[in-house]
Amino acid sequence: MRYISPVKYTFILFAIALFSSCNDDDENTPPPATTTFQAMTNINPANFPAGVGLDLSAGDTGRVAALDVEPNIEWDISILTIKTGAGGRPGVFLFGDIETTGAVEGAKVSMINMTGIGPMAFENFIQVTTAMQDSLKADGVFAFDPRVDKDADGKPDAERLAEEYKKLVIGDKGIRRPEPEQEIYLIKDKYGAYHKFQFVMLANGGNITIRWAKFEDAVIE
Repeated sequence: MRYISPVKYTFILFAIALFSSCNDDDENTPPPATTTFQAMTNINPANFPAGVGLDLSAGDTGRVAALDVEPNIEWDISILTIKTGAGGRPGVFLFGDIETTGAVEGAKVSMINMTGIGPMAFENFIQVTTAMQDSLKADGVFAFDPRVDKDADGKPDAERLAEEYKKLVIGDKGIRRPEPEQEIYLIKDKYGAYHKFQFVMLANGGNITIRWAKFEDAVIE
């Protein structure tokens, strides 16, 4: 049996303990934080009939703009209110659809991995799992034209619009819910980056609040 001096033995134990400590730190180190951005804007069709667009990949923060003012913004998500005979009906659209190459994709993740709903669930959503990625899909083909699709009174048909919204990943799902009940969506933007998105609130006058954050590569399975 080879003899190891007490000093050398102590050094070996210290090295093992240090190595173990480093591994524990690696395991307990939280994933890179994502920065949440929030914006309030207006989708009152009397003022902004084209709604607003959100470019998730613009700079370090993403960018929201009224599409009537800046129609050329390269948006990933748009939100607009369509006027019907039963009043305005806001909806959320992803860029492109199932027939478009390079369409933006999304998925509701509130029921995946117990992600949950509301603002705290949004902040606690820090890992993009394979199951979430597999559930991503583009919007269905939205086929509603308020100039053509009329109700019995000759006004844009609210019931037909509601059916068309069902084809969309987000559409009008939950738009009128209070913030604690708002669901969370995973969005894959036009460049392939992943973001979380939440419609926060719809207030009187067409004022809306939305929030989003980009995921770092380290938290994507």
